[in-house]
Amino acid sequence: MHNENRLSLIAAIFININIMIGAGLFINTTNLAQMVGAAGFLSYALLALLLYPLISSIASLVAIYPSGGFYAYSKDMHPAIGFLSAWSYFVGKLASATILMHASILLLQQIIPLLNTTNIYLLDLIILSIFLSLNLLNLQTGSSIQSFFLGMKLIPILFVIGTGLFFFSPAHYQPAQFIWPHFIETLPFVLFAALGFEATTSLSGKIKDAHINAPRAILISYAIVVLINIAYQFFFYGSVGEQLQHANGFLQAFPLLLSKLFTIDGQFKTLLQTIFNIAIASSALGGAYGILFSNSWNLHTLAKYNLITNSSLFLKENRYNIPYWCIAAEGIICLMYLMTTGGTQIHLQQIAAFGCTIAYTLSIISLFKQNQIAQRSLLLPSLGIINCLIFFFSCIHSFTTRGYYSLNIFGCLLIIGLSMFYVQQKKVST
Repeated sequence: MHNENRLSLIAAIFININIMIGAGLFINTTNLAQMVGAAGFLSYALLALLLYPLISSIASLVAIYPSGGFYAYSKDMHPAIGFLSAWSYFVGKLASATILMHASILLLQQIIPLLNTTNIYLLDLIILSIFLSLNLLNLQTGSSIQSFFLGMKLIPILFVIGTGLFFFSPAHYQPAQFIWPHFIETLPFVLFAALGFEATTSLSGKIKDAHINAPRAILISYAIVVLINIAYQFFFYGSVGEQLQHANGFLQAFPLLLSKLFTIDGQFKTLLQTIFNIAIASSALGGAYGILFSNSWNLHTLAKYNLITNSSLFLKENRYNIPYWCIAAEGIICLMYLMTTGGTQIHLQQIAAFGCTIAYTLSIISLFKQNQIAQRSLLLPSLGIINCLIFFFSCIHSFTTRGYYSLNIFGCLLIIGLSMFYVQQKKVST
C-alpha cells in the first residue's frame, strides 16, 4: 500500500480517541455523582490502573504482529483459536456500533421534535447507510471525518473543563461529599466509557511504521482519554456539587452548569444547551462511525488468510483500496442486531462485551505462552489475564441475571463463523 494510503501516528491516535470518547462519558456524569458523589473522577483513575496490564499487553502484541490483528495474536495456539478471537471481536464490536447509532438517534429525537414523526428504525437505516457509504472512501477521508466527530464531542468537554476552572469550589470536595460504599459498583459504568483502546489493532497494517506507531497509538490515546475523563468529571462536580446528584438524568446536567453563567439570557442559554446536546449525540455517532471504519479490516484479515468461505469476494477492493464486501457485511450484521434486539441497550452491550472479552482473553493467553517460551517476564500478561477473567465472569453474571437472549444471538453468529472456517479448512485440505 502506498504511503499516501497509510495513516499517520496522529491519525491513528485520533481514531482511537474518537471511538473511546463516546456517549458513555456524558451519560456517566450524573450516574457517578448519584452513586459516589465527589469520588466519581476517582472511578476513572482506578479503572486506568486496573486496565493498564491489559492495555500494555495488547500494545505488546501489536508490536510483535504489526499487521495481523486479533487473528495473528492467537493463531500460533491453533488457527481455529485465532479465527475465534478475530471473529468474536468483529461481530461483538458491531453490536457496539449499533448501540451508539440507535442511542444517538433517541437523543436527537429529543432535541429535534420533527424527528419524532419518523420511524426510529428508518432513521437507523439512513445513518447506517450514510456511514457505510462514507467508509467506501479513502483512508485519509475517513480520518478527516473522524477528526470532525472528535472536534464536535470536544466542544462540551472543553466547556466543562473551562467552566470548572472558573467556577470550581473546594467546598464541593469536602470529605463528606465522597460516598464510598458504592464505589466499586461504578466500575462497569466507567469501563463502558473507556473501551475502544484496541481499535488500531484492526488498522495496524494501514499505519505508517506500524511496529512502532500502532503500539504508541494505543498507549497515547488511552492516556489522553483517561486524563480527559478524569478532568471532565472532576471539574463538573467541582462546579455544580451536590446539585449534580439530584439531576434527573444526564440531560439535566448541562443546564445546571449553564446556570452558573448567570449573566447570559434565557435564549442564549437554550441555544448553548441545544449545541451541547447535538455534540453529545454526535459523540455517539462518531464512535459508531469509527468502529465501522476500523472493524471491516478484521473480516478482511480473515479473508486474506483464506479462513472463510468466498474469501476472494471479501478481498475485492474499490479504487480507494477499501474492501467493499467487508463493509457490506458490517451493514448486514448491524441490521440483524436491530431486527433481533430492537436496539435494546442491554442486549447489545452484553454481545459487545462478551465478543471483545473473548478476543482479549485469547490474545493475552497467547502473549503469556510466547513470553513463557522466550523466557520473558510473565507479570504483565498474568495481570492481563486476571483483567480478562474479571470481564469474563462479569459477562456470565450479566447473562445469568438478565437472561440469555443476547447470548443466543451471539452464539448463532459464532456458529455461522466457525462453520465458514471449518468448511473452508476442509476445502483447503482437499
